[in-house]
Order: sequence, then structure tokens, then C-alpha cells
Amino acid sequence: MAAGVHADGLEHYTDPHAAIDHLRRIECNEEPSKWGPAPFSDLKIHTPETLEADTMLPQKRPSHVKSNEYPDLVHIPIRSIAGISNFGNLGNPDDIVTFGDALFAALHGASLEFPASLDYLCSDSVKADLHPCFREMPQKDKISSVSSKYLARGGIDFSCHGGRYITCNGKQRTLIAMYAIWQREGPRGMLRNVRLD
Repeated sequence: MAAGVHADGLEHYTDPHAAIDHLRRIECNEEPSKWGPAPFSDLKIHTPETLEADTMLPQKRPSHVKSNEYPDLVHIPIRSIAGISNFGNLGNPDDIVTFGDALFAALHGASLEFPASLDYLCSDSVKADLHPCFREMPQKDKISSVSSKYLARGGIDFSCHGGRYITCNGKQRTLIAMYAIWQREGPRGMLRNVRLD
């Protein structure tokens, strides 16, 4: 698997959770980052229902870009991702309210092999196929073992809701990618080559 033009190697991580911990440390300003903490950390994670009900959100035009290489796929700006189709294995939506809450309390890696997964998620590789960086993850910090229901076997799919994007499949991977892409590319970062239904 080619790492892609936007991938900065994280090969020095030996603990499978260290890459997620690295994302967390940057968000806490415990490690330097060119872009600083992500501006979406304090934003509410919407579902299609809460997004539709939130009348305070200004209207936006769709901002995805069609892939030149793969005409059926798109690149989605990470700052336009508003949420997930359901909370599933992220936990209780009363406890996991914001993207930052998810980063610190819910993301467990869901069978992703790190650091190769971060490189893959930040690359130009097609995300609409099976996730190539995949393995069983050990239990950590009171997070239950990952159910086979939540293995990273499907592609990353989105739906568009008035210019904002909701992840339908690949919720954990999308949230991890948002932080990794922000920390590597900043405000113009995009999740590349995903499916938009």
C-alpha cells in the first residue's frame, strides 16, 4: 500500500493505541502542531435527525470535490463533516456530545492497524473499498473488546445534508481521519476518495 502524498510516517509507534494517543496529546497542546487543536473539537456531533432539527446552523453549499482519478468518488473537506448516521459503538450520545468527546472518550481504533491506518486515511488512496490496515486490537483503558460487528471491513460512505456531511459507514475511521488530516494539512484538509450516496 502506498502511503500517499499527504502521509507523514508514524512508524515509531509500537503500541497500537499510541497513534490515537498522539492525536489526543496534540489536541491538549501537550505536543507541538503546526495547526494547533482542531476547530471542530467543540462542535456537536450531529446525526441526520439532530442536523435537520438544528435551526441555528447557517446554510452551506455542498463543498465536496469530485475525484479526478475516480469519477464515482469525492473529496470531502473535514471542516464540513457534521456528524455520523448513528452512535453505534461510539457510546451514549448523552455522554459523547462533541467531536472532542469522541476523540477522548470513545475512539478505540476499531481494529485499525496503527500507524499505517493514519497514513492510509490521510492519503489519496480509495476509502470506498475495504480498509487495508486491519487487525484485532487489544482492550485498553476499560474499553470493551471490539465486536466483530464493528470491524473496519466496509468503505467510508457519506450522505450530504444541505452542505454538511454525515458519515454513514466508517464512523470511527472518519473521526480519526478528521483529526489526523487536520494535524497534517490544517483548514484545507480533505478526506479523499470516499463514496457520497
